[in-house]
Amino acid sequence: MSFFLVFLFCFVTSIYFFGIGYLSNRFIYKLTNTDNVIQFSFFGIFSLSFLALFANFFISLNLYFNSIIILTSIFYLFFLEKKLLTKILKYSIVISIISLLTIVLDNTNRPDSGLYHLPYTSLINENKLVVGVANLNERFGIASILQYLSAINYNFIFSENGILIPLVIIYSTVIIFFFLKIFDSSETNIIKILSFLFFVFILTNMNRYSGFGNDAPANLFYFVLTYYFLKYKSDILVNNQFKILVLITVYIFLIKPFFALLFIIPLIFFINNYRDVRIFSLSNIICFAVTILWLIKNVLITGCFLYPINLTCLQILDWSINPNLMSLESEAWAKGWPDRYDKSLNYEE
Repeated sequence: MSFFLVFLFCFVTSIYFFGIGYLSNRFIYKLTNTDNVIQFSFFGIFSLSFLALFANFFISLNLYFNSIIILTSIFYLFFLEKKLLTKILKYSIVISIISLLTIVLDNTNRPDSGLYHLPYTSLINENKLVVGVANLNERFGIASILQYLSAINYNFIFSENGILIPLVIIYSTVIIFFFLKIFDSSETNIIKILSFLFFVFILTNMNRYSGFGNDAPANLFYFVLTYYFLKYKSDILVNNQFKILVLITVYIFLIKPFFALLFIIPLIFFINNYRDVRIFSLSNIICFAVTILWLIKNVLITGCFLYPINLTCLQILDWSINPNLMSLESEAWAKGWPDRYDKSLNYEE
């Protein structure tokens, strides 16, 4: 792609996420006093991912379906008030510039995407959910919700290039989010310092596009979750905050199940504010339903609720696969197996 096309695709994807986010907030999340426009991009990312997961139970995430979704989102933008639309366009331009620079300056390409990210994305673009598909490629069992977000960005506007855009949009949006917090006069000094530290850490340690994978977005949203937990700790808008905490925590869990420990954050918040929090809001119910759908999807693909944790596997299913090898391989790779000096060492050693 030319530089102009990269910028254009990033720009259109950004306003696409903003449009879906504003639409979903109006009818689903219903968060009040949301003057932070960047929030709508987060909501769009979450909503599109949830929609893609749900739809794939019944249909493939094909060009026609995906194109209808993006055209509906962009069409809806024309009905927004002029002031809000202007902000969305301005932020989208900045997000696109950062995204372009991130892609262009990355001259090294050593992603894990070839192992299972791109193959799994291609699979759900071409097929509805395939029972037992992890028997073809065990790594399909550890695919994340981000592969669904990439898959739904494959449409007539971007073609196959669309699947490469969402990760860098997440990265750029989070950068702008924390940059704005540093100079926000309404924030406390603690929040400003924390935002500055997150901002610097992201720019210096998470700036290689080809290395984003699933880990970088999970950590980016973890920083955002931390901000929201501290931001409204004593705010009167506790019900809004509880919705956001649940939403972000669920999304992080769908990226990396290891982050299930983060569910303690909304739990702590609820215990401290149980009188003012509505548990059974539409937003929270959808988050719960999506989590259940994700676990069902895992069972249908691998035979395990959380692959490759053996305790969660149902060996009585015909398509159930043995998770022990994958668990051993994952642990070995996490401990630097590809970088070993003695090439005779196996996974266990």
